[in-house]
Amino acid sequence: MKWLTIISLSLPGLAPAAPTPSAPTGPEEATAAASAASASAAPAAPAATPASLAPTPSPGAGAGAAAVSASAEATTADPMADGVQAFAARRYRDAQADFARAVSAQPDAPLVQYRLAVAAAAAGDAPTAERAAATVARLDPGNPDAVALAVSQRLAQRRTAAPVPTLEEVAAALADGRLRTAALLAADALAQADVAPDQRAALLAARGRALLAVGRAAAAAVALREAAGLGVDGPRVWLALGQAYAAEGRREAARTCFEAAAAIAPADGPVAQAATAGRQRLSGQDGGRETR
Repeated sequence: MKWLTIISLSLPGLAPAAPTPSAPTGPEEATAAASAASASAAPAAPAATPASLAPTPSPGAGAGAAAVSASAEATTADPMADGVQAFAARRYRDAQADFARAVSAQPDAPLVQYRLAVAAAAAGDAPTAERAAATVARLDPGNPDAVALAVSQRLAQRRTAAPVPTLEEVAAALADGRLRTAALLAADALAQADVAPDQRAALLAARGRALLAVGRAAAAAVALREAAGLGVDGPRVWLALGQAYAAEGRREAARTCFEAAAAIAPADGPVAQAATAGRQRLSGQDGGRETR
C-alpha cells in the first residue's frame, strides 16, 4: 500500500484525504490538536495578494515610478511635440535630440529640418544647425528667408569661438557658385549688431544676388531693396533689383529699377547694357505697352 500512497500524492487530484484525528483525551492533547489543525488549515503560499492587503508604496517611490513612466511615454509618443516642449523649457539639447528623432522619421519634411536647425543652433551645435538649414533651403527653395535669418541669429548668439563671416568670404562663395552658402554666410554676418552701413549694404547686395540666382526672387528683392536704400554699388544693385521684380512679374517696378540702373551706370558699360536689355524684354512681354 505504501507505493500506492506515493503515486497518489504525486498526481493532482488523487491525494488521499487527510485522516480524521481521534478526539483528544486530555487538556495537553486538546491544545496540541488545535495547534496542528490551525497549521494544516493555513495555505503554504497565497496565489495572489488581495488588493486591499497589498503593501502601500511610499510617496517617494510612487512619484519616482510616475516620473519614469511619464518620461518613457514622452520619449516614445511624438518627438515633434516633445521637442517643442523641451525648447519652450529651454532644454535645447533635449529639443535637438527630439527633433533629430523626428528627422529620422521624416527626413524630407522642411518644417522638421527647420526646427532641428533652430534647436541645434540654440544648443551651440553650429555644424548640425547649418546642415539642417541647408537642407531646408534644398527641400523648400521658396521658403522665406526668415528661416535662414532665424538660424543665423541664434548661431550668432551662441558662437563665441567661431569667427563671424566676412564680406570677402561671402564674395568668394558667390564667385565660386556656392550660392546657398553665400546667402547663409551673408545672413550670419548681417545678424551682428555692429555692422557698418557700407558693409551692411554690400552684404545685402551679395545675399540678394545669391538668392536671385537660386530662384528666390521675393527674398532677393527684400535684401536688394534695403541695399538700394543704403546707396552702395548703386547701378548693380538697381539692376539686380529690377531682375528680381521682373522674375516676380512686377513689371512696372522692374522697369523703374532698370531705368535707374541705366541712368547712373556708364552708358557703354555692361550694367547699362543689361538694364537696356531688361527694359526691352519687358516691352516685348507687354506688346510695347507700359503696364503695371
